[in-house]
Amino acid sequence: VAEAEKYATDLGFEIKTATITNTNEVQQAAESLNVDAYLIPTDNAVVSAAESVIQVAEDKGTPVFASDESTMERGAAAGLSVNYTQQGRDAAKILVKMLGGTKASEIPVETQKEFDLFVNEAGATAQGFTLPESIVSRATKLEFEKRALPIRALGQRQRRIDRRDCRQLQQRLNACLRTGHRGGRIGH
Repeated sequence: VAEAEKYATDLGFEIKTATITNTNEVQQAAESLNVDAYLIPTDNAVVSAAESVIQVAEDKGTPVFASDESTMERGAAAGLSVNYTQQGRDAAKILVKMLGGTKASEIPVETQKEFDLFVNEAGATAQGFTLPESIVSRATKLEFEKRALPIRALGQRQRRIDRRDCRQLQQRLNACLRTGHRGGRIGH
């Protein structure tokens, strides 16, 4: 929140917060805020009760933005989310370095620099506004099961990774390890 407040000040925004101690307090906290937009960060308590914030926002005609894809699926209008596929690729590069003999302590810590833009036009409509085409046209994903409108999808669709995918990944990594990366096994 402190970092967001710094950037908000630079952009001429004010961030208002409400403190909660559990998910039962999320709706009341959202109702207590007189804001132009809501942001649901990746806070477990708030994300668990995202529908409460979204309902309050719809009642007030206020947009909801989020920091994870699952909250967009539940009705937030738009947001930026970590690209878990890219995060996996980045982790695999680090694994290859370690398998090549580089000590973990010698590998610099990195954070993801690119994020996926998700939009939920139906969620925006329910909150009383329309997302600009300049945003919609750049979206990674447009369609969501809940509140979905018949809209076009741009680019490849994101998909969930299930247990079968994990087993296939483990098999592929094990095959790579057997064929030249000093042996070893990957578990789950």
